[in-house]
Amino acid sequence: MPSFGLGLYQADANERTVKVVKTAIDLGYRLLDTAQLYGNEIQTGQGIRASQIPREHIFITTKLYTTTGGRRQVLQSFQQSLNNLMVNYIDLYLIHA
Repeated sequence: MPSFGLGLYQADANERTVKVVKTAIDLGYRLLDTAQLYGNEIQTGQGIRASQIPREHIFITTKLYTTTGGRRQVLQSFQQSLNNLMVNYIDLYLIHA
C-alpha cells in the first residue's frame, strides 16, 4: 500500500476529475481514494485507463455507502463499484461512516 495518495472527496463527476486522476498517476501517485458517495467512481476509472499504467501498479480504495442494506445489496454495490471503476478488483473496500 503506497504511503500517500490522491483523495477524491469533492472531485466533481466531470472531465476535470478524469484529467486530475490521470495527471496524478502520471506524476507518480499510485493510491486513489474514492467512494460511491462522492459520485466520481466512473471518472476515476476513466482517469486510470487514460494513464495507461498497469492496473496492478495502482492501489484503489473505495467505500460502501452506509445506507446500503444487507449482504445482497453490499455485493451488488461492490459490483457496481467494479463496473464504475472499470477494474477487475478493488484493493481496499471500506464502509463509509
